[in-house]
Amino acid sequence: IDKMYDEGLLSNHRIFWQVAKVCRSLQSGQLTHKTITEMIYVPETVADGVYWLNLQVAAWQLNAAPSNPVIWPIT
Repeated sequence: IDKMYDEGLLSNHRIFWQVAKVCRSLQSGQLTHKTITEMIYVPETVADGVYWLNLQVAAWQLNAAPSNPVIWPIT
């Protein structure tokens, strides 16, 4: 999704959030509830597997916000 790989056009961002190429602001019906988590650190002590995820995102009206991903193993 990184804009570095599409010459700054944000093509992948527009596809992910279903925003038209010429659009400069959000319209009704666009997928504003989707998020992307990058640069997450998972310690080596966490076993591979399937987990429940509670992605706690700050309620900031910005294009980027910190999050706190919390996982629980599904048993």
